[in-house]
Amino acid sequence: MTGGVGPFNVYRPFATSEQFKNLYICVYVKHSSDFDNTNGNAGTKFLWPAGDQSQGAFTYMSHDGPNMNFSIFQQGAEDRALYANMNTSTATMIGRRGTWARYEVLLKANSSNSTADGELDIWIDGVKTHQYRDVRWQMGSARHWLSLAWNPTYGGGTNPVPHDQYQYLDHIRISGSNTP
Repeated sequence: MTGGVGPFNVYRPFATSEQFKNLYICVYVKHSSDFDNTNGNAGTKFLWPAGDQSQGAFTYMSHDGPNMNFSIFQQGAEDRALYANMNTSTATMIGRRGTWARYEVLLKANSSNSTADGELDIWIDGVKTHQYRDVRWQMGSARHWLSLAWNPTYGGGTNPVPHDQYQYLDHIRISGSNTP
């Protein structure tokens, strides 16, 4: 595939009864041992949670740069990269390609699109790596997470994948709540 294009897109809209203010995602990810994330592209995107069908779809989880730092990116109305700000070495995949890693992500909705009181917490293999209390998620007025997509997109540029390489996902668990 060329850079910026995923080979497929698995889109899962949440039924009304499945839409919550807080979204928890646990997923195991393994990249092939020869995974090359440096072919002139910005990184590899894979999960896209959305709380708004137009702006929310621009929020994605990514392995960024040659170290494959795990981060959340917001594009569009809010333009921000949420890199590991705690235990940063745990958030890198360098030297860990070819092995499974467990990612737990907790997304808490903010009170409005103009108020930065949303939250993000991430644990990698049980070690907390991200903690943000000032996030402005772009969401509809109901302030609920509406969907999740798996779209493994290589890079953000046009450079092609340099060779056959793989990203495996397993044990995906999603849950939510409306309590703080």
